[in-house]
Amino acid sequence: MCRGLETPATETIEEDPRVHVDDQDPRVPPTGDASPGPVDEAPDESTGDAGVDEALGRLDELGGLPVRDHVPVYDAIHAALQDRLADVED
Repeated sequence: MCRGLETPATETIEEDPRVHVDDQDPRVPPTGDASPGPVDEAPDESTGDAGVDEALGRLDELGGLPVRDHVPVYDAIHAALQDRLADVED
């Protein structure tokens, strides 16, 4: 008797006997205590630069927005940080 899976083209693919259904895929991170906590648990830290802190503070807006509306916020933060870097370089 042949253990395998039938494909639409009626081709049989043999199962690897070394692989078990309960084996964890090494590409998938383990679940449980090793998973990161929610984003809103990030500590409040100051960079020491008011302009940078203000720009990074806009990240808090993302939680209440649909994902499709994140891009304009990221663009605004990126522009503000670029402006701040340009000010430092002058």
